[in-house]
Amino acid sequence: MALADEIEKLVRRKPGLTVVELVRRLHGRTAYQQQVNSACHRLVAEGRLERKGRGGWGDPFTYYPTRFKRRAGDETRPPERGESEIRSGLGSHVKKSE
Repeated sequence: MALADEIEKLVRRKPGLTVVELVRRLHGRTAYQQQVNSACHRLVAEGRLERKGRGGWGDPFTYYPTRFKRRAGDETRPPERGESEIRSGLGSHVKKSE
């Protein structure tokens, strides 16, 4: 199993883990921290995990499963639009009366 898949599986079982906690659970020591950190960033970019926190000692990044798991090769899913984006999009198609 690839490292990214192991991370995703672990985060789904135990949401809210930091990179250091993931490393300790996967490898037992922090020698692999950079590899796990890189894999977490990639999983977030692919939409497979969500990241919360600011990073750093006071508010480290924590990782959570996404609500919807993407299928392999599904890179074209459009991002979800918020209500404000929908309203602003409608404004460009509606003629304003003065």
